[in-house]
Amino acid sequence: MAYDAEAESLRLIESRELTPATRLSRRRRYVPMAVDVSDDIAVTMFARRSVGCNVEETYILVRRGNEWTMLGGGGGPLDDDALDYRPAVLPSGPSAHSEHNARVVRTEGAGGVLDSGARRLWPGRGRWINYCIVRVNAEVAHVVVEGRHIAVPWHGRCVVGWVGQRPKEVVVLAQDGRQMEQFALMPAR
Repeated sequence: MAYDAEAESLRLIESRELTPATRLSRRRRYVPMAVDVSDDIAVTMFARRSVGCNVEETYILVRRGNEWTMLGGGGGPLDDDALDYRPAVLPSGPSAHSEHNARVVRTEGAGGVLDSGARRLWPGRGRWINYCIVRVNAEVAHVVVEGRHIAVPWHGRCVVGWVGQRPKEVVVLAQDGRQMEQFALMPAR
């Protein structure tokens, strides 16, 4: 099965549907993992089968007029259990935020791109678009950023996108709606 990152990102932005799949194979070479759309920016994340390993790929897109354009992205190796259903307690691991409970939530990666608005006259100027991968345990239903509720997929990893150089406040909500954690995501730049 061929994988066109831009076409699959557009499909994911339009549908916002994530179908649980716990493994990749020769027949299923990629799985949409997460999406966040905020005004005219979107971030998509996929698991993809590569040579000898699975990889996570994250893409940043912007809407210009009525069309989405891919600006760039990043990725890296993916743990073998990354598509498994999320655990009740996150396994121990590094977290960029020591002020919250790492058994409930942690960040697992970040990046960003400069959006010059397709201007060629001043190529070094524009707005910075950030993304961060937030991983949560099975108790969490939503990650809330700037009033938008991002539903947590089966594997517990969400992407959060935002514009600018300032940190963004994140609230983590339980299934019953109570606040479990609150912390700031730092810009990638």
